[in-house]
Amino acid sequence: MFVEKYSVVILLLLVTLVSGCASQYFHPVANEDRPQQEIKYQLANWPYQEYWTGIVFLGEKIGFSHLRLEPQQEHFVIHADASLRLKFLTIDKQLSLKNRAIVSHRLELIELESKQIIDGNTLQLNVTTDHANDQLIVNSLSNDQTQQDYLPLNGQAVYPTAAMMLLPFTQGIAVGKEYRYKVFNSDLRAIREVRQQVQGYEGSDLFEGHAFLVKTTLAGQSSKTWLDRQGLPRLDIAARGVFISALETRERAQAYLVEAALNRSEALLNYSLIPAQLEIGKSSQEYLLNHPDSAADVPSDYRQQCERMTATQTRCRVSEFADDSISSQDREALRLGLQHSVAVPYHHPLIIDLAGQIAGEEKAMDKRKYLQSALAWIETNIEREVIDGFSAIDVIQRGKAECQGHAYLLAGLMRNQGIPTKVVNGLTWSEQHQGFLYHSWNEVWIDNRWQAVDATLQQLPVDATHIKLVEGEEPAELLPLTQWLGQLSIETIE
Repeated sequence: MFVEKYSVVILLLLVTLVSGCASQYFHPVANEDRPQQEIKYQLANWPYQEYWTGIVFLGEKIGFSHLRLEPQQEHFVIHADASLRLKFLTIDKQLSLKNRAIVSHRLELIELESKQIIDGNTLQLNVTTDHANDQLIVNSLSNDQTQQDYLPLNGQAVYPTAAMMLLPFTQGIAVGKEYRYKVFNSDLRAIREVRQQVQGYEGSDLFEGHAFLVKTTLAGQSSKTWLDRQGLPRLDIAARGVFISALETRERAQAYLVEAALNRSEALLNYSLIPAQLEIGKSSQEYLLNHPDSAADVPSDYRQQCERMTATQTRCRVSEFADDSISSQDREALRLGLQHSVAVPYHHPLIIDLAGQIAGEEKAMDKRKYLQSALAWIETNIEREVIDGFSAIDVIQRGKAECQGHAYLLAGLMRNQGIPTKVVNGLTWSEQHQGFLYHSWNEVWIDNRWQAVDATLQQLPVDATHIKLVEGEEPAELLPLTQWLGQLSIETIE
């Protein structure tokens, strides 16, 4: 077995595999040792019932995943679970994922139950395929509030993400074959296209035997998985080598979570921190952002003007004070600034009560005074802790949150009073760590223009160290941030 022979030493080496030295660990197999015809299985005679993998993040063990197939009379059930623990700013962050997908004999999605727990906060999804109306019905439940969304199927089959490593074998796997299909991604709460390519059949110093090398691309992210003839994932490398998982016994995989609890490494902080030299206190600042060519364009607006100089460089001038002449009054932006969402459920009784308490009679008609009062309430009542949640209700109930939770709560309080408010995400300067960290804040429509507000740092307006990268609070809207993580550097321009 892979782990018995190499264990942690090889896992640490795996982080380098995305560089030019990958070839020394993998090698093609002689023609006589390759499968002479495609390998194909049906769910009814699948060669295994379950498997376990240990998960590594930047060389540190952080948890495990488990997949189990359960045959039933008319269909099959795929159970896909994961448990992770990470350290960030000395805080122990815990994530648990449990998915139960009912699928047809062809792996097509019938029903899905998904439960995500992060830092003690819970989000549940119940998904049903409605063939009569050619759609998926998605019910998202968080803090006793349900949001229902309808996703069109357009006559196409949709699969759960847990089936992605099974599908090549149901359709026949062979070197050179390619597969395209649609999956429902529970993290994004959206339907996305998957593309898989069987790029080779290889041996490796990192696992015993031979395996098909399958490249999978989903939502702009790619991973490489080595699947043996039974369909077991011997090794998986994702996010340019940042995340790695390897086939393990149950006991060894679960031990990863124990080791994660004892780990004191700040791998997550080190990965997300962007060191830079910066003179604080300026009302405006110019930056040169060095990024991968796949990164999305940095938005320009009333407080930052950005221009892509080359495929991998963007120049931005960010000002503390808005330029009123280019403050957008786009109706769609104003509409989205009043949307009800899982993250910002501003019709929830807790937000209604709190907004009424903050507004009172005298402040109800003065939007700026209400905004200042909402900021003051958050500063007094919400502790700044690196605790993640799914919505503004998690923040109210626990009385603590990180920056995204603060932004959710301020958006909820403002939207409840009919004031369009956006959640924006990007970078801001950390004096403590002497670099830029990923951060969330708001833009509020007051005095007939957008104004940037930071509820975490209590800034109105925000300073010139806030660089906006994306807008939105839905997971799919935040996805472009993954193109920047670990691949960005910033220079200040005098």
